[in-house]
Amino acid sequence: MLQEMRRKDNLLSQEETVAILKNGSYGILSTANAAGEPYGVPVNYCYENGHIYFHGTAEGGMKARNLGQNPNVSFCVIGKAEIVADKFTTRYASAIAFGKAKLVGDPEKTEVLKKFVEKYSAPFRVEGAKFIENLLDKCAVYDIEVTGLSGKAHRV
Repeated sequence: MLQEMRRKDNLLSQEETVAILKNGSYGILSTANAAGEPYGVPVNYCYENGHIYFHGTAEGGMKARNLGQNPNVSFCVIGKAEIVADKFTTRYASAIAFGKAKLVGDPEKTEVLKKFVEKYSAPFRVEGAKFIENLLDKCAVYDIEVTGLSGKAHRV
């Protein structure tokens, strides 16, 4: 649920916001169960063309249970954060996305996992392909189609 930002001077452009999503190391996936109880968890992810991909175990845990009951999510990435002690504030840049998460099936699942290898382990592509092959049945991959996106920065 994207709302209008109160402090327009902190608003980032779409290009700046997308750059944060593309370059972030991890994001916080926020879900809610059927009772509306929130759950936030840090995850590795890939962003491409308006889609955020993340993975988890095929056995399912809280993340999978929540998504099965309520696919609506928010996803937050902090691009940078620096404490500015003498000004009693923090210099930061962040992106927050909203959408619905859905499971990805084969063969797209394999292609998405290759994107993870490319992002996080590019020098090990060959080993990564073998790793994916051995892990494929144990892994669930999700796709968030981004329906809302905003970026915010405090530049002090």
